[in-house]
Amino acid sequence: MHHHLNRLLAGYLGLPLLLGACGPKISAFKIEPRRICAGDTVSITFKTRGQARLLAVRRGGTVADTTTYIIVAESHGKPAYRMADVVPFPAICRTTAAASRNSSI
Repeated sequence: MHHHLNRLLAGYLGLPLLLGACGPKISAFKIEPRRICAGDTVSITFKTRGQARLLAVRRGGTVADTTTYIIVAESHGKPAYRMADVVPFPAICRTTAAASRNSSI
């Protein structure tokens, strides 16, 4: 009788561990480059367990100062997320553009 009860309890106690392993997970989230000039593109790669969604939130005035990318993974009604910012550097970009125009003369 004890043997059967121990096995039954082990099954119940192990069940939350198995269900927890099926939850959402973000094992990789990478954005390159993180500093850009206006008009540049970024590469976004990610690896998730669960259904993935990528959100982009722009902050700033008429020209966005920063874009925050948010990866959300959902599984069994539970979310997991990570965020990363991409920041434009207009002053550096103008200097670089002026230098490349002058170097072609």
